[in-house]
Amino acid sequence: VPDVGNFNDCLNKLERICLELSKSRQRKIVIAGDFNIDMFKSNNQSISFECLLLGFDLKLSLKQPTRIRVGCFNDFAYNFNHSSKATVLDFALSDHTAQLLQCPISFY
Repeated sequence: VPDVGNFNDCLNKLERICLELSKSRQRKIVIAGDFNIDMFKSNNQSISFECLLLGFDLKLSLKQPTRIRVGCFNDFAYNFNHSSKATVLDFALSDHTAQLLQCPISFY
C-alpha cells in the first residue's frame, strides 16, 4: 500500500491528467496501470481512487484478482460504454498476472 504522502501526490497528478484529457468531451480515455491499490478492499485509498475516477466518468474494468492469491492492483479505467471486455491472463511468469482489454475502435 502506498504511503499517504505519495498516494496523495499520485492522486493529485492523476487528477491533473484527467482534467487535461477531459477537456474534449468526445475523447475516449483508457488508463492502464499497476495502481498499487487493492480495489477489493474498501479503505481510504481505494475509495478516494475510485471517487476520482468516477468524477471523470471513468470506470474500472476488472472484477478478478490481478496478483496471485492477493487482490486487484492492476486495472484499466475507461470512459466509454461500448462492448469492452477485460480479462486476466496467468502466464505463471510473475506474482502478477497479465491483463487484456478488448474494445472496439472507430477511426471516424
